Amino acid sequence: MKTAISKPKTTISTPLSNFLKDKISGAFKKTPTLVVGISGGPDSVALVSLLVEAGYKPILGHVNYHLRGAASNADQKLVEKLAKQNKLKLEILSAHPKKMSGNLENNCRKLRYEFFEKLRSKHKATATVVAHNLDDQIETFLLNLTRGARLRGFQAMKEWDPDRRLFRPLLGIEKKDLLKYLRTEKINFRKDSSNKNLKFSRNFIRHKIIPLFQKLNPNFQQTLSSTIENLSSNWEIIDQETEFWIKENFQRNAFQLKSFLDQPVGLQNQIISRLSAVPLLVPDRNDHIEAAALRNKCRRSGVQIGTIDALLARLCIRHDLTMLTTDNDFVRIAERSDLRLWGRP
Repeated sequence: MKTAISKPKTTISTPLSNFLKDKISGAFKKTPTLVVGISGGPDSVALVSLLVEAGYKPILGHVNYHLRGAASNADQKLVEKLAKQNKLKLEILSAHPKKMSGNLENNCRKLRYEFFEKLRSKHKATATVVAHNLDDQIETFLLNLTRGARLRGFQAMKEWDPDRRLFRPLLGIEKKDLLKYLRTEKINFRKDSSNKNLKFSRNFIRHKIIPLFQKLNPNFQQTLSSTIENLSSNWEIIDQETEFWIKENFQRNAFQLKSFLDQPVGLQNQIISRLSAVPLLVPDRNDHIEAAALRNKCRRSGVQIGTIDALLARLCIRHDLTMLTTDNDFVRIAERSDLRLWGRP
């Protein structure tokens, strides 16, 4: 097995590298400077190999979390060898997430993406490229499904994330095709033994749940991928409608109750969710009456109180506010006072 990138010997590498080159040229007007996150696993090694084959010289970023002892160091050595043989810049972060409080997986993710962003800024790179593929897309969707998520949670990972300058060009490629490429080109990579541990939800879905779906539908991943794209398109419509409604109706920390209740429940949900992130002014307290008045108005309008309670209470809790209404049927948002919010102290 080797880690150098050789000239393609078969037809499999050429379509993949051409696919990647087309993705990059379609996303960026000029030849980009790219930072690539590489773990040493098959997906990221294939990504780097294909980028080199396509004529790019990416800057590599690797994080050694020291979670697997000698295995973690072996990952780093493979990445160092790959970079040296292909004359690529490599920067390594030595991190110890086990010493941090909170969720280990979230800490690793935070460390990783903060490091990549520092590299991107340091090298004035166009984007950070990561090796998420179709399998990751499917697994993430099923994870969100089992945990429960709103429509936004069922969106597909975006190929291009402008806020983080994050590019995922392999989202349409199945992992099996990347593995076939690596085997054909005899490119070495590291295997993480923890990926077989079924105690981790993602691994359980990967090894137990998805194979069952594939028995029912051999093209399950492609089929579900199309479904995810459709859901994402529907979300974009709702998101645009939400933005329009807020622009037209939310002024001076208030919106008209009737206009709000006239909207479908799904849109009401998104309006409240969006308002949770809106910076709020401090309104005049003298106009306000207790929130119970709003609850009564909702009941008279035929709206399920549990639904409206949950939506509006979430907004209040998010901002540490009390939701109140004025006599002219406007919902207004104020700072938390001594009033009680529907039985909550």
